[in-house]
Amino acid sequence: MSEIAPAPQSQTGETRPAGKPPSKVWIAVRIGFAVIALGVVIHSIQFHDYLVEKGEKLRIVERSGDTFRAVDPTGHELVVDLSSLQSAGLTYQPGAITLVRGMQGRFVLYAFLLFGGVPLLQATRWRTLLRIQRITIPFRVALKLTYAGLFSSFFLIGTTSGDFVKAYWLGRLTSRKTETFVSVFMDRLVGVSVVIVLAGVIVLALWRDPQVASLTLPVGLLMVGLILCVVVLFSSRLRRLIRFDRWSGKLPLSSLIGKVDRALLACRRNPQAILRAAAVTTGLQLLSSTSAFCLGQGLQIGGQIWHFWFYVPLAFLVGSIPLSVFWGLGLLEGAYVALFAGSGLASVTQAAMLAMSVRLVQLSWALPGSYVLMSGLDLAAPATVTE
Repeated sequence: MSEIAPAPQSQTGETRPAGKPPSKVWIAVRIGFAVIALGVVIHSIQFHDYLVEKGEKLRIVERSGDTFRAVDPTGHELVVDLSSLQSAGLTYQPGAITLVRGMQGRFVLYAFLLFGGVPLLQATRWRTLLRIQRITIPFRVALKLTYAGLFSSFFLIGTTSGDFVKAYWLGRLTSRKTETFVSVFMDRLVGVSVVIVLAGVIVLALWRDPQVASLTLPVGLLMVGLILCVVVLFSSRLRRLIRFDRWSGKLPLSSLIGKVDRALLACRRNPQAILRAAAVTTGLQLLSSTSAFCLGQGLQIGGQIWHFWFYVPLAFLVGSIPLSVFWGLGLLEGAYVALFAGSGLASVTQAAMLAMSVRLVQLSWALPGSYVLMSGLDLAAPATVTE
């Protein structure tokens, strides 16, 4: 009952893989998309400081105290005091070099320390979902697998690669392989669901905030999509309507489909565990977004903390779309630019640098996963499976 059906064999007796490997063309397209998207974002970053007047940029060539000396595209020089920028209709936009130099170490430290709790909460959530499938593993093992998955997501093709790494390793510790993959799927589904619900709550609470209200329609569509997904996966009424139990047993790999179905239904029968996992995810998202808020303060980005609670999870939701590679490379940066710069909270340079800073903080906390992958897990301590 707990074993996955063996791979089919050819007439020569050789075992064939159960599924096709990812298309090389599709991988090439995704890598190309990542390179182009990242190139567009990097090209939009301004490295020098500018004064902006009605869309026209004047490059600052010298700053003496609070006095700027700028040059327009025609070569005309302008000297203006910092206190008179607003009256002159000018906006000061610091470049990447100035932002890096002005980045205070305490903001980086706060962001780094806050994000350190994220892998712990991820491991806690996954253990909760594994218990639904009657799989109990020590927290130490769950944490090591979580770190391995985080590191893999940065360097393997696709944002879901880390999930497969976790499922593969745990599959070596328990015979309930199908249930293991379902737990990883539910781990991702609960994470996405909380992001969408959290965004919906913020929209309802801050609907008068123009920087939040502008995304009311997209968030509403995400809510509708989430509801449809939950209905399709877990509605017993829909199952009866389409007579799922009758025709699913006649499909190829019906045994495997049945195991997946039973594992999903186990989640429906354990709403309290799902709610606990959702509560952990809420804390995880707020912690991660607050870490980004600290980095935003260091990059002189305006806005309140709830703007980061709203934008950061949505940006990672966009980054998880399987169009790019290496943890949504290029796509994630573009989402930050669209959300933070599009709302007016930051310049394009600030938004892009925020995305890169967040990525570096997450990568630093994923580095322990490299040790896990190199050393392997202690298979002498098998998972405790309660049948």
